[in-house]
Amino acid sequence: MRLVFLPLVFVIINYLPFISSTLKSSNIGLTQLLTVKATFNTCFKCNVDSHVSMILDSTSVDSIDMTCNGFVYNQMSYYYKVFIDNNPQLLTINQLHSFSAFLNGNMVSVWNGFISNGTCAGDYIYSVVFSKAENQNGCNGDQGVRQLSVIWDMFQIIGKCDSLCYGKGFTTLRPAISNKGIVEYKDIYSDNQYFS
Repeated sequence: MRLVFLPLVFVIINYLPFISSTLKSSNIGLTQLLTVKATFNTCFKCNVDSHVSMILDSTSVDSIDMTCNGFVYNQMSYYYKVFIDNNPQLLTINQLHSFSAFLNGNMVSVWNGFISNGTCAGDYIYSVVFSKAENQNGCNGDQGVRQLSVIWDMFQIIGKCDSLCYGKGFTTLRPAISNKGIVEYKDIYSDNQYFS
């Protein structure tokens, strides 16, 4: 499995500038393309020889395109909290590009951009993310996919702040997505049967 994904990741990383300029307005959804709010939560630990020791990602994006099956390009502003010499700093990427492939709610994604502030300003970042839908039947069912587990995330900074980091975490989608479209949250306690 590893050998299959590595060439794909290499191709995506090397051709991302061409791919992103081509797909800016032409996402390919084999199922519906949906705009949702996403909250990313990932903790990265960096290699010993890295300039950065740890990265925390707890960014909310109000409008991001997702699908259960297909290919999606997004461009957004993004923030990471990093620790350099045990001092926390906020890194801003004004134009973070992501190119994602989805299959049954599972996602493989490549992110890249340039850091626009702080000690690492001007450095290039890229990240390769493998995420698994928490509900493997969500895209076909009534519950939808609400959360993805980040099972592997490689994050690299190239430049003054050279760093190589690996992380795990989760991504929460509001509202959930399915093959049929948006799935609104249903409160299981709304009929008050447990509170009468």
